Amino acid sequence: MNIIKAVNNSRFVSKKDERYYEIGYGCKRIYTDEKLDIPVEKNIVYNIQTKSGQSFEVVIVDSGKDDLGEFIVLDPTERYWEDEESTFTTNRVAKGIGTIRKIFSPYDIDGGKELVEAINGWWPDFHDVEFIVNREANDITMNIKNVLFYEINLKMINVLDEKFVGEECTGFESFYNNKINNIEINRDERGMYKIVVENSYKEYIPKERNEEGVPIEYAMEKHIKEGIILCEDIKLDHHNGFLRTLRDKGITYTEIKEGDIRDLKTEMDKGFYKRRRYKKYIS
Repeated sequence: MNIIKAVNNSRFVSKKDERYYEIGYGCKRIYTDEKLDIPVEKNIVYNIQTKSGQSFEVVIVDSGKDDLGEFIVLDPTERYWEDEESTFTTNRVAKGIGTIRKIFSPYDIDGGKELVEAINGWWPDFHDVEFIVNREANDITMNIKNVLFYEINLKMINVLDEKFVGEECTGFESFYNNKINNIEINRDERGMYKIVVENSYKEYIPKERNEEGVPIEYAMEKHIKEGIILCEDIKLDHHNGFLRTLRDKGITYTEIKEGDIRDLKTEMDKGFYKRRRYKKYIS
């Protein structure tokens, strides 16, 4: 990939456009010397390395051609958005020969496509969800509950390494409230999977108060708890825990029709990007 120009994509998208938070705010438009055979897909994550050594984790949210040539639009992943926002949005992306490598796709995982289809085309957001860990031989299975009414089993097959980092974090039993705030899955160049399970959270401590004693300035302190697992393969399966509970209790229900689901998906798409942009301000 030869990068010939990079600009903030917000200049090309009106704030009144319903896709502004998806392809405008915080996104970069990268011009290349030729069309890249890469799909526009919100669930696939790529790593981009530039000539100067910059490294970005991004999703490709748009592509096309204008007067300057072929381009793709990059949106930083949520982790990168929160930790490195200023680097991506304000710094220039270096011109020249770079590399782009796919590091995550649910469609490459056994059961991943079915999970995405169940959640109206989205990879799930593992935020503030409970989990149980089961171990068998060299495999670890995480049973994750209440992910948009679903229960998801994430099976990590033939675990090669397992470590925990952060404050008094010696294992999954150390996770605060036995909950997950995020799961990040990357595949390295050898084909091995690295799974980072996060229980980290931010605490906002009053730093200055006004005469009435009301906080007017806060200091942010981040508490880290992470489990990092390296394994040879992963497998997913899921079921709708909410509907199962209804059936177990003998409660009748009516499933939403396909057209209604399509309308719901449109509204989810609009809301997701707004929540994603402002999530960092919510403790």
